[in-house]
Amino acid sequence: MKYFVIAFVSAVLALFAACGGSSNTIQSVQVSPQNAQGNAPNGSVGFTATGTFKEGQSRLLTSQDGIRWTSSNTTVATIDPTGGLATCLTEGTVTITASVPSDLTFTIGGHTSSTLVSGTSSLQCTLAG
Repeated sequence: MKYFVIAFVSAVLALFAACGGSSNTIQSVQVSPQNAQGNAPNGSVGFTATGTFKEGQSRLLTSQDGIRWTSSNTTVATIDPTGGLATCLTEGTVTITASVPSDLTFTIGGHTSSTLVSGTSSLQCTLAG
């Protein structure tokens, strides 16, 4: 029985590690590029987000971390909500936002935190031609 408990606890810890789980909370999110330009219609721009954690380390954030991408005006530009690829639809400027749960610790069914930490970038879409 003792070995079963040890194996079970080890498996749970491995699951948290594999899912990106951590008790370390995110302090800030930086979006790159900070100021981007794209061509409309249908020009694409890729964005990435880096999280800086309470204990000082930083790393690239992914969909496994619960990242959600949004555009401030989806008539100007849309963005893949988990992938960070924006598409310019028409001329204009939008704010691109990356948000993640502040606590990346997982439980069955999702994150344990509903508090979001966000970072932003500017995307200027210009008409091609």
